[in-house]
Amino acid sequence: MSKNQSLLWCLSGEKLPAPSYLFGTMHVRDQKAFGLIGTIETILLNCDALATEYDLDASQSLDVSWFTDLSIGKTVGEVLPEKTWLKLRRVLNKTLGIHLEFFHNAHPFLLVNTISSLILSKDMPVSLDEHLWQMAKNAGKETIGIETLEEQLAIVEKIPIEAHVKNLTQIAGNFSRYRQQTLKMAEWYASGNLAQLHRASVKGQGNLKRLLLYERNVVMAGRISVMASTRPTLFAVGAGHLAGKYGLIRLIKNKGLKISPLNA
Repeated sequence: MSKNQSLLWCLSGEKLPAPSYLFGTMHVRDQKAFGLIGTIETILLNCDALATEYDLDASQSLDVSWFTDLSIGKTVGEVLPEKTWLKLRRVLNKTLGIHLEFFHNAHPFLLVNTISSLILSKDMPVSLDEHLWQMAKNAGKETIGIETLEEQLAIVEKIPIEAHVKNLTQIAGNFSRYRQQTLKMAEWYASGNLAQLHRASVKGQGNLKRLLLYERNVVMAGRISVMASTRPTLFAVGAGHLAGKYGLIRLIKNKGLKISPLNA
């Protein structure tokens, strides 16, 4: 693996009291995402804090009702044309055992996330991010969010309904392709193929890449540089945020910090 393909990076510099670390995660329970867990756990125990994209404890207070409250006028049942609804219902029931009626009053974002999670294996009891969060709390480390949950929900609200409809229509039209792409993402992650993960993330988000990736990365890079200046921290964010011209690696470097790949 090329050193620049690493999922794990060390942050250092005169502004920092001690090194901090940036780790690209995959928000799944698939065992493929846990290949570096031993190394990451050791690093976490030597840091004072864990920072994930948002406070995972705050998300525990949310349930499916949040997506229905958020979705007034924007539910799956309201936005999908009848032909697409019927096709998607048939495809999801046959392939994943999903009853689309359950999501009739839910936000499309919830349905897409559910589809992706069901395609992948659930070898582990919790996702990689949740595993690190629980471990940090058990070890007495501070646990914080880089973004607030409210900021993340606001971003979901900004996604045009047309984008959700297009995504679900494509899934209904060629589910095998969507499944293959999702499985490829897990394989690329397991092999540490950061460049391919980035390309797939940018392509998959299309016209939304500025909203979902670039603008968020600018905000997160600024906050990471500030947090790292106060205490050694392990920053765990989705691997798709790391690479590229507007990726966290470059943006953090532009903040005056040294950021170096670690190949575990």
